[in-house]
Amino acid sequence: MGVLAVRFSCLLAGTALLAGCVSAREREIPQSPAVIRSYLADKPPSLHPHLVTLMRQGPRNRVLNDMRIGLAALEMGEDELASRLFDDAIGLIEAVYSDRPDSAKAQSLWAKEAVKDFKGEPYERAMAFTYRGLLYLRAGDYENARASFKGSVLQDAIAEENRYRADFGLAIFLEGWASHCLGDHDLAGESFDEFRRLNPAFPLPARGDDTLFLIESGGAPLKVTGNGDGQAKGRLTFRAGIESDAPRLRLPGTGTAVSPPLLENILFQASTRGGRFIDGIVEGKARFKDAAGTTGDVLIVGGIGGAQVAGVSQDRDMALVAAGLLVAGLIAKGIESSVEAGADTRYWDNLPGKVFGLTAAMGDGIKEVPAEFVNTLGDVEPHKSKSVPLVGKGRCRLAWARSDSAFPHAPRAPNSVPMEVIAEPIPIPPPE
Repeated sequence: MGVLAVRFSCLLAGTALLAGCVSAREREIPQSPAVIRSYLADKPPSLHPHLVTLMRQGPRNRVLNDMRIGLAALEMGEDELASRLFDDAIGLIEAVYSDRPDSAKAQSLWAKEAVKDFKGEPYERAMAFTYRGLLYLRAGDYENARASFKGSVLQDAIAEENRYRADFGLAIFLEGWASHCLGDHDLAGESFDEFRRLNPAFPLPARGDDTLFLIESGGAPLKVTGNGDGQAKGRLTFRAGIESDAPRLRLPGTGTAVSPPLLENILFQASTRGGRFIDGIVEGKARFKDAAGTTGDVLIVGGIGGAQVAGVSQDRDMALVAAGLLVAGLIAKGIESSVEAGADTRYWDNLPGKVFGLTAAMGDGIKEVPAEFVNTLGDVEPHKSKSVPLVGKGRCRLAWARSDSAFPHAPRAPNSVPMEVIAEPIPIPPPE
């Protein structure tokens, strides 16, 4: 075998590995016991399996795991851990979805799908910014809270290949509430006017209101592919999670239970773009996959033909051209392999289905408020009753609660790994 032939054989062997990158990325990577112990040392034991999963699944599911664990930590009152996790998720989201000039390239189908790192649908990204803003509210940092809610509005507007009119009323309302807490009533009024166009029936805060009640209920939207018949796997649609219970609060001095009105329907946000229902998304991935494959085939055929001629004639210039065609062709085939024609069904499974809210003037003396939840039959569910603490520093407080726990049902998110892996035990090294 000639020198040029040997070089081409090595080139083919090396670049052919590109096609296997994505399947390798789906595997969980073992971590050394010492590294795991060090990472878990200052974190709640109940979250250890989830945090080890975050470590083992790496970049592919990092944002998804950050968000799932961050929400659980928020409910547990582990605000510092929750803030770190949401900050990490937001930083990775903004590398692709932001107003920065370099993010436009990252939003292309090649950059987003060839790598297959989860960044979430618009409603999921918007909720990551929303929860970070709630953590800022609890800390009394209203400026950063308002900035986070602005980021939530932006994420709602950025979708697969287009931008839409933002209609995420929850974030717009919270942006106004942060301005209200800052005493900036002009900016608050602008946000509330925008919110009023989306939700005209929801009561706006009075000047003296100092407490925001946010009560979440129901299950996260479910991602479904195709038409239910095994066809159209490139389509991604959404279905309702578990039913939402209606919350009731027993505010001091009212004498009766108060029912907070609906502030946001998360399923509606998942199923719409700019307020309009979508039939299905990401069908363009299949077309992109086919185009990449065809381009790769053409380039590889040209490269092999050139390599054969170069091998006979020992023409080094032709050999270099043929090598370039082969590399480009194999890269295109690697992209074809990495782009899934089927939709990505990973989803943030511990989100709520609906968010209810109201504001009130509570004063400093009230530390908690009883809450109960009414099911769709009109019956109170006693096991869900709880006292909602009023948390905050500065002028305002936040009373945030869930009808059901925000703790994820399993350490691994749905569809985040192959089915044969999803229920495998999570290895937690014993203390030294």
